[in-house]
Amino acid sequence: MRTARDNFIDQDGIVKTWPAKKSMQIEVLKYIAKKFDLNKNYAEKEVNDLLANLCLARDGAFIRRELVESNLLQREKNCSKYWRVYLANLPTEIQSTNLVLKSSKIEDLVKLQQLFLKFNKYMEKFNGITEWKIEDVELSLKEGNLPPNGVKERYQHKSIYCKDSGELVGYMDFYNGHPIEDIYYIPTLYIDGEHQKKGWGKEIVEEVCKSIMLSGFSAIRLGVDITNWRALYFWYSLGFSKITKLSGDKVFADNHYMRIELERGESATPLLGLGAST
Repeated sequence: MRTARDNFIDQDGIVKTWPAKKSMQIEVLKYIAKKFDLNKNYAEKEVNDLLANLCLARDGAFIRRELVESNLLQREKNCSKYWRVYLANLPTEIQSTNLVLKSSKIEDLVKLQQLFLKFNKYMEKFNGITEWKIEDVELSLKEGNLPPNGVKERYQHKSIYCKDSGELVGYMDFYNGHPIEDIYYIPTLYIDGEHQKKGWGKEIVEEVCKSIMLSGFSAIRLGVDITNWRALYFWYSLGFSKITKLSGDKVFADNHYMRIELERGESATPLLGLGAST
């Protein structure tokens, strides 16, 4: 599917014109940055040669400078070495009207385990999983809940606190770059049942999504059990309207389960007033 960015790139993948709007310039710069290999160092001449073959719209020095200033490439102070960087993780703390989302602490392990048990007990009827390891909470805090070939540095486990009382009321976790590099993945969101139906889930998710997209990611994805109608309405109302994957049982019957992966892209518009309030 074509995007607005494709208007500036020809059929051979060469940037032929330079956009006037800063937001679209960033999109073109992200396209260019992806042509550099991760975990590889480039000499300045190598950078210039790659850019000369990739972009006819502006000179290589301009593009090189813009890539560095946009934090898509990093370099040594003497410009002897350049390298492509991962897009940034979420900041240490994010605030909404009523909530604070910040990195989980091992000191909160017992409370997080209690929330974990509540969450999984609630999810039983949607995913059929009846046994969980409470030790997984501590493992997530220390080593991360990683996808295949994932790395700890790109995983974040964050606790949700009520601003007024300071109470730990829920948690989320995140993985930076799954299933591909410029997609941010949200494996879990849970707010304690005592604090649901206050709109807190929506307000903190909106702040999280703003932060992710400002960091340069093209989309955010998550998975929902297909019979969890309340969750489907909740995420759909927040702009997660594109289906990217179906997994699980292909037969509709008791004790059969399926999961749907949803995506919110850069142009997503929350459908206010639609869906369950969490």
